[in-house]
Amino acid sequence: PALGTNGMVASSQPLASEAGLRILRQGGNAADAAVAMAAALNVTEPTSTGIGGDAFALLFDGEEVQCIMGSGKSPAGMNLDVVRSRGYGDGVPLPFYDALTVTVPGAAAAWHDIVARHGRLSLAEGAIAEAIVEALQAAGSVMTLEDLAGHTTHFEPPICTTYRGMEVWEVPPPTQGITALMALSNLEAAI
Repeated sequence: PALGTNGMVASSQPLASEAGLRILRQGGNAADAAVAMAAALNVTEPTSTGIGGDAFALLFDGEEVQCIMGSGKSPAGMNLDVVRSRGYGDGVPLPFYDALTVTVPGAAAAWHDIVARHGRLSLAEGAIAEAIVEALQAAGSVMTLEDLAGHTTHFEPPICTTYRGMEVWEVPPPTQGITALMALSNLEAAI
């Protein structure tokens, strides 16, 4: 476990927690540390998270709870004609690991936007967009640089319920947050 006397971090993996603690020691805040831990989890626990996926977060800035929704969309060039031209559709499903099933990665943009809006430290930005598009297109994707550049992270109002006198906040759909709040509301009603 990592221990700090002027701040704390928590993750599912000790090395990721250590990354967050190091960020705090360098003058970063909770937003910076959370992004550092999320990035570290890509290496230390890759089956649970990924830079090529989506990122959702709740952030309390001392006044209000904010919801960060880094959910990627399908590439602009993805449509039913593309799917059918590859021999899918009409009862033939896309294979789970086909490049056509890849959405615009929202996690990296969400991390950047969280740090830009709430952090104290700057994230290093690299020229990896071309490599992402090149690799996906080589595998058959219709992803373009414009799809990556056009991605936006949404800062939405979170959803909330009260359970045993405490407010419980969650990320709204398209996540499963509403399911957790409904379950708590049902438990509250049954008690």
